Amino acid sequence: MFYTYVLRSKKDDKLYTGATEDLRERFRLHNNGKVFSTKGRGPFELIYYEACGSSKDAFMREKYLKSGPGKRFLKNRLKRSLPLTGFTLIEIMIGLGLLVIIISLGLFLSMDLYRSYAFRSEQDTVLSIMHRARTRSLSNINQSPHGVHFEADKYVMFEGAVFDPLDTSNEEFQTSGVVSHSPATLDTVFDQLTGNTSSGILVLSGQGRTATISFNSEGRIDW
Repeated sequence: MFYTYVLRSKKDDKLYTGATEDLRERFRLHNNGKVFSTKGRGPFELIYYEACGSSKDAFMREKYLKSGPGKRFLKNRLKRSLPLTGFTLIEIMIGLGLLVIIISLGLFLSMDLYRSYAFRSEQDTVLSIMHRARTRSLSNINQSPHGVHFEADKYVMFEGAVFDPLDTSNEEFQTSGVVSHSPATLDTVFDQLTGNTSSGILVLSGQGRTATISFNSEGRIDW
């Protein structure tokens, strides 16, 4: 991106027009007296700039603004006290700073929402599997108790009083990997017809959050 710009000297109030690829650096050079055409005329304020697609366009626009019609255009804008197309460098920097803050805040909130969603989704998965196992026991599916086997990387809904990893009726559910549970290995079996089970607690943690799932001897599941 290239820019055509107009500076106003705070010393003699004269206008100076130029073109550059790096507007910020060029403005700094003007104020430090490093540009021959404006040396000794600083400090300056940036009162107008235009973004151009190529250096050719920028220098053509610079030529126009230095011409009679271009000077009249700038004077009319100043006389009417209308906001100019461009902003001062300080305004640009402030605007960019605010934009960075807004984007950073948006990313932070988005990540926080994602972490909250991921944790809640894992919690809902665990609760759903436990409720399904208890419902199957209450319904006496296959005249057998049902339970849930917890491992670090998966949950397994199984049939029978004891978990058998080789049982083909097992239903496996992979964990998301963002939430861990304690104890790391646990078997919860719900008795057929009654849905009763041994009392216990399963603690889920991850993404900066913790949730406790408890179940009593009557098979009631709380969270």
